[in-house]
Amino acid sequence: MYTMLVSLAIGLIAGYYIGKLVDGFFGFIVCLMCLVFGWGAASGLGSIYPVEREVLSSVPLHNLYDDSLVEGSFFLGSGTLGEVDYFFYNFITPEGYIKPAKIDKYTENLYVLEDGAENPRFETTANKFIDPDSWKWGLVSLDVKKIFHIPPGSVDTNFTVK
Repeated sequence: MYTMLVSLAIGLIAGYYIGKLVDGFFGFIVCLMCLVFGWGAASGLGSIYPVEREVLSSVPLHNLYDDSLVEGSFFLGSGTLGEVDYFFYNFITPEGYIKPAKIDKYTENLYVLEDGAENPRFETTANKFIDPDSWKWGLVSLDVKKIFHIPPGSVDTNFTVK
């Protein structure tokens, strides 16, 4: 953040003086160039500082109620409504209720991780700096990911919505 502010200040000062010497529009261009340079420098510094994944939200999953003859518990169903492919799942609300939900199967940054999770869950995660003061000098790409953590073999690809 400070990197961008410093480069913006330099850009405004340089733009002011160059605008007085040459042309006001050219000064504006110099200011924009310095701002872009500051953004690049902050992004570069941000890539140097170590980051970790932070769980923004975690929702426990409940098994799907399925009328098929297949044995076992399924936490994630896959099916189509209209022409859109969805993952269907049940989650547990903070009050303890079971609520059905769906999410577009091709949502950007949506992942299914069959990691043998003993507590199946739907997490939203993002990058964050390990050192909280690193945000002053660098920018970090949030890279938000939505991840289903489920036991192996618990995706029902023949799920039917009734």
